[in-house]
Amino acid sequence: MLGNRLLAATIGVAAVLVAPSPAVAAETLTLTRVVVSSAASASDNRTVIAACPGGMRVIGGGANITGGGNDVHITGMVPNGLTNTYVAKAAEHHATNMPWTLTAQAVCAEEPDDLWYAHETVETPANVSSISDYAFCPPGSVVLGSGALITAANPGKLFLTYVKPTGTGNGSQAGAVEMAGGYNSDWKLETWSVCAAQPAGWETVFSSSLPNGYQAGFSCPGYKRVTGAGAYISLSLGRLFLVDAQVTSPLGIPAMPRGTAVTIGAIDSGATHDWTVKARAICVT
Repeated sequence: MLGNRLLAATIGVAAVLVAPSPAVAAETLTLTRVVVSSAASASDNRTVIAACPGGMRVIGGGANITGGGNDVHITGMVPNGLTNTYVAKAAEHHATNMPWTLTAQAVCAEEPDDLWYAHETVETPANVSSISDYAFCPPGSVVLGSGALITAANPGKLFLTYVKPTGTGNGSQAGAVEMAGGYNSDWKLETWSVCAAQPAGWETVFSSSLPNGYQAGFSCPGYKRVTGAGAYISLSLGRLFLVDAQVTSPLGIPAMPRGTAVTIGAIDSGATHDWTVKARAICVT
C-alpha cells in the first residue's frame, strides 16, 4: 500500500456509467461516514472539517449548506490525505444577515490497496471568466472520491459548476465560473482525486434532474455504498451555484454512506437559459 504518498427536489433514476472488471480479486472496503456541522450564524465565509477516526483514511466526502436565504454557495470540497480530513468551504455571494450552517461529510476507509491522492492546480488571469481541470489517477487504479477548491481574494464571486469523477472513473474533473457581472482579479481552481486499486463492486453512477431542475440524487444500487459525492451543472453562466453535494445515509444509520444529493441555487436575477443538474458518485460493495 502506498500510504501517505501525495501528488502535491426532483430525483432522477440512477444510471451506471462503467464498471470494469479487475484483473485480480478485489478487496471489499470498510467504510464509515463522519459528519461535522458549523454553528448557525451569518458569516462572509466558513470552513468546516470532518476528521476520519484513527487508523482510517479519507477517500471522499461531500458538503451542504442549510439556510442563508439563497445567498451562500459552496467554494470548496477537499479530501486532505495528509490530515485524513474532508474540508468543506462556503461563502456568501450577497451579504446576508440570515444565519446559515455548513456541513462537511467525510467518507473514511481502512486504507485501500494502492491509495493515492492526485492534485492539480490551474490559475486564470483576470480576463478569463471560467476554467476547468482534471486530476487523473495512476494507470491501473480508479477514482474513489473527488474534490475541488476555488482560491481568490473574494471567493464569494466565483461558483463551482462541477466536481465529479470522470465518465470512465480514471480521475476527477472540476470547473468554476465567475459570478454574472465578472470578477476583476486573478483566481485559481484546484482539483483532487482519491485513487486506489479497483475495490469490489466499483462503479460510477449518476442521476439527472428534470430540465431546469434544482435537485438530483440517488442511492447506490442494491446494498452498495458511496465513497464520495459529485455534482455537475450543465450550464451555469455565472447564475447557478452549488448549495449541496452531499453524501447521504439511510434514516437511523448516519455512519453508512449510501447515496448522493445535489441542490443548486440561482442568483436574485434568476436564470433564463436551459440547464441540467446531475448527481454523480462512485458506488462500491
